[in-house]
Amino acid sequence: MFFGGNLKGMEAKLDYIKSMGFNGIYLTPIFKAPSAHKYDTIDYFEIDPQFGTKADLKSFIDSAHKRGIKVMLDAVFNHVSYHHPFFQDVIAKGKQSAYYDYFFIREYPFSQETFKDALKNDKLPPYETFAFTPRMPKLNTNNPALREYLMEVGAYWIKHFDIDGWRLDVSNEISHDFWRAFRKRIKAVKEEAFILGENWDNSAPWLEGDQHDSVMNYEFTFPLWQFYQKEEYAYFDASWLKDTLTETMMSYSDELLINLFNLLDSHDTKRITTTLNNDEALIKQIYLFMFLLPGSPSIFYGGEIGMEGSSDPDNRRCMIWDDTRHNKKILSFLKRLIALYHAEKDFKSSQFEILHARDDIFVVRKGDLIGMFNRGENNVELPSSLELKGKDLLQSSQDFQELKHLEAKAFHLLKVKE
Repeated sequence: MFFGGNLKGMEAKLDYIKSMGFNGIYLTPIFKAPSAHKYDTIDYFEIDPQFGTKADLKSFIDSAHKRGIKVMLDAVFNHVSYHHPFFQDVIAKGKQSAYYDYFFIREYPFSQETFKDALKNDKLPPYETFAFTPRMPKLNTNNPALREYLMEVGAYWIKHFDIDGWRLDVSNEISHDFWRAFRKRIKAVKEEAFILGENWDNSAPWLEGDQHDSVMNYEFTFPLWQFYQKEEYAYFDASWLKDTLTETMMSYSDELLINLFNLLDSHDTKRITTTLNNDEALIKQIYLFMFLLPGSPSIFYGGEIGMEGSSDPDNRRCMIWDDTRHNKKILSFLKRLIALYHAEKDFKSSQFEILHARDDIFVVRKGDLIGMFNRGENNVELPSSLELKGKDLLQSSQDFQELKHLEAKAFHLLKVKE
């Protein structure tokens, strides 16, 4: 679960998080930075005052650990803020700066006015950046001194605050060699620390045991979006989804599949409630589908209460704590689904057998669990060869001797009786 707010406020909500069944929290950047999003770091060794203090962080992590909840922080090592002291020193001293080779400088000299001109006139600055923005100069992580500095950042927050892992921003834009060294340093401090990369495409080269433990699995996210947005993507039917998911799963070993960090939305995308136009039936379906996929499911804060949000920054609205504004049906559904996820061992299996995939209908099996999905507006008869029977774990608790059809937008999670 991602989260938002100051550290004291978040600590006060840990019992709520625990009651939902979440056992991990991933915080987007909390280090000192000038922006709202905090992906433009000024000081990697200080908490941004908007979030609190180091003491607040330590208290938050200790309280989370007492409840069996792990905490992962977000490391932005690809770039820093234009206002970072290292970069400001380069502007002032040029090649005489000890930090000149920490960056990719194309032309020098340049000044504060160069930066302002690039911003005002939408021009590329005379230095490499992240996402073409002059506000975030790109770091040269091949520089030995900078590399050592960033390694120490990674180790520091584990040593002194006992964090449980790092989410690595745009990790595919940093060399494999850097991540190999980073893994060695981090695992030497805390062997069980979790290393999660933010890669949006196939990530097999990062998951060979010498770099990341997992990646944010957008390779599952976007096909699910396309399948469940039928009106917009009519071509993407169940057969297409079967081929797409199978191709992705075939590119990873079973050991990697069960560690993939699955998600339906994030601070970089629309919220799933908005993506699916507040269609409660489809929202429940897509969450169940995600929980059944190989990997570890995650929920973007507020997803459990049906929070809406379009593209950034609208997707980063503050968490709604007024329970009169919560979608109680989605909240109850997800609480039940999370409880089942912890109780039923087959959820954690890397197996994902696709029993049927045609038009609007998708049927999968994981061990003794069978998930059945009808995204369409029509009732559908199921092939008799499927022999679908068992107890519905999520909705009616009905014991089906044979399930022969699915109503419009219906779904079931059956536990098979052998």
